[in-house]
Amino acid sequence: EFALVDSSGSALRLSTYPKMGLIRPSIDLDKETLVVKGDGFPDLVIDLGRSSCINPMSREIKVCGNRCGGTLWGSHAVSKWFSSFLGVQCWLARYDGSAYVSFPEANGERQIHSYSLNRSKNTSRTGFENEAPILLISQHSVNMLNTVLANQGSKLVNSKYFRPNFVVDVPLRNKSISNPEDSWSNIVLPRHDLTLSMIGQCARCSMVDIDPTSGSKGGKTLRALAEYRRDKGRINFGIFLSSSGSEEKISSNNDQREVLIEEGEKLIIRY
Repeated sequence: EFALVDSSGSALRLSTYPKMGLIRPSIDLDKETLVVKGDGFPDLVIDLGRSSCINPMSREIKVCGNRCGGTLWGSHAVSKWFSSFLGVQCWLARYDGSAYVSFPEANGERQIHSYSLNRSKNTSRTGFENEAPILLISQHSVNMLNTVLANQGSKLVNSKYFRPNFVVDVPLRNKSISNPEDSWSNIVLPRHDLTLSMIGQCARCSMVDIDPTSGSKGGKTLRALAEYRRDKGRINFGIFLSSSGSEEKISSNNDQREVLIEEGEKLIIRY
């Protein structure tokens, strides 16, 4: 739902600005705030409440070649925090499902305000994601990759290298299967009466070689994956999911149902 963008409206990428991996955001649902932490910087608290939205300032946002609408979010202090931390002038943008509206480039003195968001009724997009809103990997897949890395004498990795939304741990009878999630058609979260359908695999790039704890480049993760995960020129690792099923239960009066998924929840896998 959020992205950091430069003066041209292009989203910043971890491969170009690896220090982005050192930014630690968290959301306080009760206070409706986004709290951003970074070593050596004071905590940044950003108001997410719609009641504070004034003076719309939308623009075209470009993410991996895709164009969509976004709103510059927060005051000049928000832009200053991220710009100082990353060492490049940038702004925080929040996804806006409506069409974008061009406006003159912001300068250092201009206040950046926000306004109420209304997702478009004509798009299934829910944020700035370039392929799908949810990315899942299994812990077994990470363990198998670490076996390959260890055999190569390379540094081991954890799930954070792949920036997933969900990491699942499933019991397997056949331990030799490298990536069991490849064969799943959907997963069901019974506590929420929610079904997430598998819509494709995630093709990986050099961003998996960036250490999320230090921001340093030079890992051998992509090379290791290429040994056993290459398929028709793509190196796949993880699957994309999207909500499906009882839309009348998910949506009411064009407002999406909010679901809070917690660590340790049980899920049902369908093939």
